[in-house]
Amino acid sequence: MKKLILFLAFAGFAVGMSAQDTGLKFGFQVSPTIGWLSDNNRNIEGSGSNLGVSLGLMAEYFFQENYAFTFGAGFSFNQGGDLQHRLPGRYWPETDKFPAPDTLAANTELKYNIQYVEVPIGLKMRTRQYGYIRYFIQPNVLFGFKTQAKGKLEGPNSGGEIEDLDIRREVNLFNMGIGIGGGLEYEISEGTHLVGGFNLLFGIVDISKDQSDNVFDPERPGVALSDDSKTKLNRFTIRIGVLF
Repeated sequence: MKKLILFLAFAGFAVGMSAQDTGLKFGFQVSPTIGWLSDNNRNIEGSGSNLGVSLGLMAEYFFQENYAFTFGAGFSFNQGGDLQHRLPGRYWPETDKFPAPDTLAANTELKYNIQYVEVPIGLKMRTRQYGYIRYFIQPNVLFGFKTQAKGKLEGPNSGGEIEDLDIRREVNLFNMGIGIGGGLEYEISEGTHLVGGFNLLFGIVDISKDQSDNVFDPERPGVALSDDSKTKLNRFTIRIGVLF
C-alpha cells in the first residue's frame, strides 16, 4: 500500500510538471513482458519463460524536436524463467524450508519469479509527423533492484512441484540490461499521445548467487564442484503507454 501511495503521489507531480513549458513530457505505461533466463554453463539450459508485467512512469526531455533523453521509474513483476540443471547438485542452499534431500537429481528444474524496482534510461529518435503518427527507435539501458524473489522446484527426487519458495538470498540485488526498442506515437489531442511498440532487452550481469552451490559430475564420483555459472535475465516487452 505504501508503494502504491508513493507511486500515485509521484504520478500527480509528473502530470502537473508536464503542463509546464519545460521541454519535458511525462506519461504512464502498463506493458506485458515475456522473460527468460540464459546461462553460460553448458550443463544449465533455459527451459521456460515467464509472462509478467511492467508498470510505471516515463519521461522524455527533448533537446531537439525529434531527439529526447528518456528515463522513468516503476515496478516489474514476475520476471525470470526456468533453468534445467543437467547435473545433480545442491542448488539454492540458502533457501529456508528447502525440501529433502538437499542434493537434487540431474535434470532438476528451478523456476525464478522476481520483482524489481526499475529505472530505464535511453535515447529516443523519432521521425517527423505523418498525419497523427510519428515512428521512433529507442536504444536504452535498464537498472533493476530486487524487491522480492519466489521460486518453484520440479525434479525427479523432489516429490513433484514445490512452489512458493522464498529465494531472495539466492538472487542478487542488482540487475542491468541493454536493449533496443521501437514503435509509434499516435496523437489523440494536442500534446497527448498514445505510445505503442516493443523493447528487446538482454541482461549483462549475473542475477544468481550460486557461489555456494555444489555440482556433482558423474564422471568424477565423490567430487563436489563449485557452480560459478552466470545467469542473465532477458526480456521482450510490448510497450503500451500514454504521454502528456
